[in-house]
Amino acid sequence: MFEKAALSQLQLGDSELQDEVTHLLNQLGKCDSGWSSWTFQKVIMRLGSHSLIEYDHQNCTYSIHPLVHHWGGTTVEHNRHDMQRVVLTIIALSFTLELTDEDHKYRRKLWKHTTNIRKTVFV
Repeated sequence: MFEKAALSQLQLGDSELQDEVTHLLNQLGKCDSGWSSWTFQKVIMRLGSHSLIEYDHQNCTYSIHPLVHHWGGTTVEHNRHDMQRVVLTIIALSFTLELTDEDHKYRRKLWKHTTNIRKTVFV
């Protein structure tokens, strides 16, 4: 998802939101107009070494530990709406405008996460 969002050519109408999204994606592996898998893996390894994130090999997905998820929801209380906008924008940027079977599967996989973001941490 982060790589797809980082490689997206779409420009947002809100320059402040664009800057926030770009800043976060740069920390995760975006470099110029490309993606650094090495930087992303380094971030993931650092988080994983503290048991903050896990990789599910069967589903090829990452998950954040529930306590970390809860902690994040309580610490971003003051800017909850801003964080929700950034997260949902990154998800939206990861979508392509194509309607292939692969795109459909990808959207279905993210649907659960998108609705969870709106319901739980960032309500």
